[in-house]
Amino acid sequence: MSLWYLVIAMTRISDSILPAPHQVAFEFLDKYALLVRHTLITLQEVALGLLVGVPLGVASAVVLVWSPALERAIMPWVVFLQNVPKIVVAPLFVIWFGFGIGTKIVIVCMLVIFPILVTTIVGLKSVEPDMLDLIRTMGASKWQVFYKARLPGALPSFFSGLKLSATFAAIGAIVGEWMGADAGLGYYLLVAQHNVQTKALFASIVLVAVIGLLLYQLAVVSERVLLRWHVSVREEETRRVRA
Repeated sequence: MSLWYLVIAMTRISDSILPAPHQVAFEFLDKYALLVRHTLITLQEVALGLLVGVPLGVASAVVLVWSPALERAIMPWVVFLQNVPKIVVAPLFVIWFGFGIGTKIVIVCMLVIFPILVTTIVGLKSVEPDMLDLIRTMGASKWQVFYKARLPGALPSFFSGLKLSATFAAIGAIVGEWMGADAGLGYYLLVAQHNVQTKALFASIVLVAVIGLLLYQLAVVSERVLLRWHVSVREEETRRVRA
């Protein structure tokens, strides 16, 4: 914040190019109701995209690990599609799904699924072989081995992917709104840009960043609650107590 003020003081730059932090804060107060309305719409798109994309990514990972032949056949195509910039294919989704919320959900899902898929696959495969052998010698079926050993062992990796997906989800919603919308923070950004409203642009950017940060923190809290048994969480809590 101090650096921000220092740059403005040293360069004497116009507030139409770089507004001061207090001017952005006044913009929040002045356009509070409007910004809240657009933020809630973007949050709805992000939440629905995560609710669809995360389970789909986990289910896809389970299927691919269960069938190595299927993994070898499909993963190259998944990686290929992931390398295609989403903003390039977004116009296709507008043609296929229209300008409604469905397009935004699809784009969010595309950004969410890949981190979940890859990290969950890594987690499912990282279980100690000795643990798997022990469970098998106790007469466990293939499904029981998967359910009792692989899935719990994959949770730390899954949450790593969830943290990444949480930060990508807001980006997906914004890209979808850029392709066609009449509400949402992405739409508000475009309107502010068209009207050269720099303060409104900064306010929108801050809100998008806050959404990503809150979703990331929600993933972190969920990890701490659900993985209290895991050594990484116990060590982190120990470090916080000592600090």
